[in-house]
Amino acid sequence: MDDGSRDKGCIRISSHNFNYSEHLKLQQMLNAKFGIKVNIQKAQDKFWLWIRSESSDRTVKLIRPYFIPSMLYKLPRNDYFVLLGKKNGMVVG
Repeated sequence: MDDGSRDKGCIRISSHNFNYSEHLKLQQMLNAKFGIKVNIQKAQDKFWLWIRSESSDRTVKLIRPYFIPSMLYKLPRNDYFVLLGKKNGMVVG
């Protein structure tokens, strides 16, 4: 659950152990099944998936129910507080 991050409205999945053809299959499946737009990024000889900003909200809605409490900080701030029962950083009674 810790192999990813947010960056400028996008979501990066650290999938470096997959080769390019496997990334291509993941990209096609995410788009076909969930409508998630993904780019494949490369640094040296490693690849990773970059979920584009227009698909970030859709992605968070799909994965949010599976987050364990210690990883909630990886969600956008508003989603994090909603899941914790807080509003604007304060506990909602």
